[in-house]
Amino acid sequence: MRATAATARDGLDEVRRVVQDLAPAELASGPGEPALPDALRQTCERLAVHASVEVRVQVHGTAVPLGAEIETALLRTARGALANVLEHAAASTAVVTLTNQPDAVVLDVRDDGRGLPDRTASTDPDRGRGLTGIRARLRELGGTLVLESEPGEGTALAASVPLVRS
Repeated sequence: MRATAATARDGLDEVRRVVQDLAPAELASGPGEPALPDALRQTCERLAVHASVEVRVQVHGTAVPLGAEIETALLRTARGALANVLEHAAASTAVVTLTNQPDAVVLDVRDDGRGLPDRTASTDPDRGRGLTGIRARLRELGGTLVLESEPGEGTALAASVPLVRS
């Protein structure tokens, strides 16, 4: 029985690795075109159809192609943050902001929900990687994650990835 469970866990881990390596379909664009702003809008539009949370997208600065790795990481960060808003925040509004700076790109997801009662990550092995996964994904790109939350005051997640210009 232990061997079966271990084999199943190993298989699930492998599937998660494969899925993580696949770029989301929304990021398919022409060569050299920034795809992330449109992908964020599509994600939020789909969410609005199925959720009671109003989600807005704002883009500041001139969008530039970021490369598949950065765009994928930031889109998955937005999706993970929005999943947390839907599941835990009891928010009525969330705002996703993409800010293009000369040396970095910053993704903010803010909600007006109940805030975080505690900042411990879920230890349920059947759950997603949540904030721990988001932080690790950004760290691989030299980026950072800042989370601000007060009970009853909502939550703000800021993901920043530096841009290396050649």
